[in-house]
Amino acid sequence: MKIAGMLAGLLLSIAPHEVEAQQQKPPRPMTKEENHKLILYALKQCEAFPTASPELVLCIQAVNMRVMKLWKAGQTPSFLK
Repeated sequence: MKIAGMLAGLLLSIAPHEVEAQQQKPPRPMTKEENHKLILYALKQCEAFPTASPELVLCIQAVNMRVMKLWKAGQTPSFLK
């Protein structure tokens, strides 16, 4: 449960920055292939968590938010190149 609390804290600290990024410029579209790669990347990053656990969901959300923050800033993560 410590990990879940840490991930929840991380999500709360990232959320205000996401709102600011959305207000500054229009979102850059992501192709279906890029979205699929993002899902696979998130699953690989979170493979240590039990299947269908709340911790897995929080981990995937945290990875997704981290990548989307970069994406909206105009940066392309290396696994999407």
